[in-house]
Amino acid sequence: MSLRAVYLYSTRDCGPRGPVHHSQPHLLFSRKFPTVEKRCRIIADAQYVSIPDADLLGRNILEELTSTCDQFLLKGSSEMNKLFPPIYQLRTGAKSLLWPVVILQSDDLVCCTIPLLDEVVESPNDACQLPCVAVAYQMAITLIDHLSESSSEEDREARLKQISLYLTRSCPFGSPVTFNLELSLGLLPPGVSLGGKLDKEMAAWRPHTTTGKNTVALTVEERVRAVLYGRRSEEDEMFVSGQLTATCSLAGTLPELAIKVHSSVPLSDPLVHPSVRTMEKTGESGLFIRLCPPLQPFPVLSYTVNPPPNQEPFVTAQYSLKQSGQGSLLLSMQLTGSALMAGKNCQKLLVTFPFLFPGDVREVKNAELSSGSYSVLKQSKTLTWILGKMPKSKSATCVAEIVLTEEGVQSNSGTPVWKHNATSDPFDSITTFANGINTYATVTFQLSNFSLTRTAVDSVQLVDRNRSAKWTQSQRLAAELVVWNLLGDAPRAAKVSDVIAMRQYASNELSSNELRHTRSS
Repeated sequence: MSLRAVYLYSTRDCGPRGPVHHSQPHLLFSRKFPTVEKRCRIIADAQYVSIPDADLLGRNILEELTSTCDQFLLKGSSEMNKLFPPIYQLRTGAKSLLWPVVILQSDDLVCCTIPLLDEVVESPNDACQLPCVAVAYQMAITLIDHLSESSSEEDREARLKQISLYLTRSCPFGSPVTFNLELSLGLLPPGVSLGGKLDKEMAAWRPHTTTGKNTVALTVEERVRAVLYGRRSEEDEMFVSGQLTATCSLAGTLPELAIKVHSSVPLSDPLVHPSVRTMEKTGESGLFIRLCPPLQPFPVLSYTVNPPPNQEPFVTAQYSLKQSGQGSLLLSMQLTGSALMAGKNCQKLLVTFPFLFPGDVREVKNAELSSGSYSVLKQSKTLTWILGKMPKSKSATCVAEIVLTEEGVQSNSGTPVWKHNATSDPFDSITTFANGINTYATVTFQLSNFSLTRTAVDSVQLVDRNRSAKWTQSQRLAAELVVWNLLGDAPRAAKVSDVIAMRQYASNELSSNELRHTRSS
């Protein structure tokens, strides 16, 4: 539900009693949305009709309104009123009809909104039922009501500036967010200026002029996702992605900023924000970026990198989950952190053990933790080992016995099994818990003031040399490590598809159990 264009005309000089034939209305305001027009060209294909220039469109609108007035007066009405249909089709060529077009008139003002027709309509009479026409009609009412309240030419000019700001702020890329113009203008941040020329170019992500101090805050955030097998026959896997986020408070309408970024390794697949005008490589692993930043925090640059060679792992882990008796499992985890993990920068260190089987965890017995505490979430069937940070000894262990509910124990040998159902169970070949499909644990943590790729900002400058900006930068790394249960009863690593199917099966079992419990209660 988007708009292709919005037009506001004045017919004050077109005749003593309103619009007449062969008159040229005065264009007060116009706004086109190129991205919506491109979508219209793709959707309509061979039936696409372009929007004519504002002068020709204004003449066509007056002709259509005049012909509608004449037809209404011929039926015996003694005065012109506002009972005309708001949906029109305008002839823009010998065989071209622009439709649908919503036109509203109030005194000497005419508002025209052209919606994007994104669905097939069998008859033009069905246009009133289309959501896109309703949006265009509501937008026309909002604009013409706001402009018709002007009491003088100066007031009208001020209201036209407010309409321009409203469309830029609350109708980005042609899609209205709100039709409350007063509320949209009332939520402007401090320092916003409505001055300046009406026809001044403004970006959709910077809809108004701001004043104040020039400050820039930059943050390099990297995310590491790794799979640790813990043996020489299986090589560990690591994927690194990063993002440079900026929060800018710059005075002016379209201030331009220049940022120099460097890294210890080449950045792959760089993606930039639409506000970035140019991005050039400097050296083997540097970038020079020029942009017009928006007012809100935004990602300047997103990238991926190949892990540095001979990268020392943050954490080495050994995970074991074995069957220990009737309806119970023995869990054992040993973590060994690097020197970096033992510092103050390590935060939010957690180890999560998901249990992918039907039924619930009844209890946890004989838990022995060298550091931290644990919690059990029975609904999600997970055991969480809460460390917070790595101990000074750089090592931590967790040993516990997990007791399962009866739904997870249905074997004469005392082995936990999957609930078997030949018609709906996708794991018909599985007879024991984790047989052929491995279990895993997830280690997550954060490191402040650290970047694995050593990505940092060298300099930040305003392109206008008469001004300077104060800037700060910070770094943060978030890691998610998957540790396979290679020391337990399932000696091989699972396929990703098996783990996904296993999660889906456990989720469906959990949902059906909750539904049965709700019905019984």
